[in-house]
Amino acid sequence: PLRSPGRHLPLRSRFLDALRHVVTLHIRSLDGPLGPRTTSTEVAPSLSRVIRHVVMFRWSGEASDEAKQAVADGLAALPAAIPEIRRYEFGPDAGLREGNWDFVVVGDFDDVAGYQRYAADERHQSVISEHIAPIISERAAVQYEVPG
Repeated sequence: PLRSPGRHLPLRSRFLDALRHVVTLHIRSLDGPLGPRTTSTEVAPSLSRVIRHVVMFRWSGEASDEAKQAVADGLAALPAAIPEIRRYEFGPDAGLREGNWDFVVVGDFDDVAGYQRYAADERHQSVISEHIAPIISERAAVQYEVPG
């Protein structure tokens, strides 16, 4: 039981505190039709906290190595073109576990507004429409406040 051993409470408490920082889960944007989506224990991200955007893809069966490289090349050009990007990393799954997603992109932004400008930027949208969308079968994303 989680309550009886006192030594487990700090770890459980730290886990719950960290979990509370993950506040917004979206497919396309930070705001849904009813406003920000949040967990029941936390409020929507403030405008001054760093926002981390994580998106994962599963390639379709038709995704060639050349098409996957075009995705990486398109993403690699974005940090120089979009000033709101503070940190940007991406790459294929390391293949350590069965069932993982095929590719991930992780980006940090100074605030919600910076993330929203990046998400709407025509260069970003062009990479999505020209290179990513044609060769993926699934996409999952989350944006959350970076603790600290």
